[in-house]
Amino acid sequence: MTVAGLTYAALLGGAVGLDALVRPRNRGRARAGLREWPGLLLLACMATALFGAFLAICGNAAVAMALALAVQALPAVASNAKYAMLGEPLLFSDLALVGAIFRHPQFYLSAVAIWQRVAAGLVATALLGVLVWLSVADLGAHLAGLAFMAGGLAALALSLRLPALRRAAATPDAEEDTRRLGLLAALLLYWLRWRESRDPPPCAAQIRHTPGDAPELVVMIQCESFADPVELFGDPALLLPGLA
Repeated sequence: MTVAGLTYAALLGGAVGLDALVRPRNRGRARAGLREWPGLLLLACMATALFGAFLAICGNAAVAMALALAVQALPAVASNAKYAMLGEPLLFSDLALVGAIFRHPQFYLSAVAIWQRVAAGLVATALLGVLVWLSVADLGAHLAGLAFMAGGLAALALSLRLPALRRAAATPDAEEDTRRLGLLAALLLYWLRWRESRDPPPCAAQIRHTPGDAPELVVMIQCESFADPVELFGDPALLLPGLA
């Protein structure tokens, strides 16, 4: 087996091993803790596409494998942390918070000390420098990366048409689906099921003849991640005395 083949085999083995660490774990004795085959198939396709994308960028198979596994490790760690705190794995809707980081950076940066921001910037710069340093100017390797990425995406699209996957995750049960299929497969399938669902019909308009016909109004406020605007923006004019 060539070096590239060994690297790809290590990629798939690492991806399966990382996924097996995500809670809830599949404790089946016959499967040695592995997910069911539809989830492993989707995982292999996604890992291949990620590996190909990074290989097309850097031309170094070992670096591409490490980056692909690192990308998989991030949601795995986040999911296990959420499962430990809230008793549920990561959901596809949680990924909307990634966009919120860029839309409202001050909300997140306010909780990070200045030295931590500087350290994170230095680490990111160092990692970028290492990536550039380890990159290989080999046209064949970059083209092979594109082929891996295209093949992984094509296999993923075809796999999702299989009857077993078309029926998977039809009824929401995030913990059971993550246990059976794995984290990345469950995230992908739940996103697809959401895309396929239809919005509920709008509420019928209410005709009010007199003020007494108006229904009772209930206002509900969810402050799950409330932050003091004075601390957030450093502006005393935003003080909220009613909530003090």
